[in-house]
Amino acid sequence: MNTGLNTRVIHHGDSFAGDTGTVMPPIFPTSTFAHGNAGGFDYTRSGNPNFRILDGVLASVEGCAHATVFASGVSAITAVVSQLKQGDLVLCEENLYGCTVRLFEQVFAKFGLKPRGWTSPSRPHWSRSKPRSQRWCGWRAPLTLCSR
Repeated sequence: MNTGLNTRVIHHGDSFAGDTGTVMPPIFPTSTFAHGNAGGFDYTRSGNPNFRILDGVLASVEGCAHATVFASGVSAITAVVSQLKQGDLVLCEENLYGCTVRLFEQVFAKFGLKPRGWTSPSRPHWSRSKPRSQRWCGWRAPLTLCSR
């Protein structure tokens, strides 16, 4: 269905409102859910109805199959970096948030993921810094670009 942005944001699919007849989905402030519930939820950190609704809305707005939301920036960074392997190249922008720098230099380095230079993506050598034959991740704030 070819719909406009406003329609996709409002009419996003499953509202998890059940048979209540609510027009807009409720906010689910709970942290735990009954075991074996129909939505497959167990603990909010691993997902809840509101997160799943937002995932669907963002995927629709961006025109992609899936989207994922996180409770914090650190959890989002960790999820992306956990897809990398020892020896993968990480090119980092020089103006990253301090916490991100510490994660790369002190935590992720223990797993063999060391950033290769702190540089600006606007500089000409940024694009020449990534070899075509190696997996790489270009880390920019707030956007991240990865290639396999």
